[in-house]
Amino acid sequence: TCYPNPAYDQVHIQYQLKHLDPYAAFWLTDLMGRRITEVPLDPALQHQTIDVSALPSGMYFYQIRTTDGGSAMGKLVIRH
Repeated sequence: TCYPNPAYDQVHIQYQLKHLDPYAAFWLTDLMGRRITEVPLDPALQHQTIDVSALPSGMYFYQIRTTDGGSAMGKLVIRH
């Protein structure tokens, strides 16, 4: 889950990962498919806050990817 949407200064990521997965990340891409940011996710936390205040207002795509091939995707709107 990624909220609030639209986001203003921060985005909260709520996730549930397998503890055996050595790496998971939150990717944010622009409409052209360019990766804007990649934030590693700790499987033990299940929640992380990401600062998006420096990003321009607009539509983005997010993806949570794991090394075992799992993923979740969605759209995120940022407004300032």
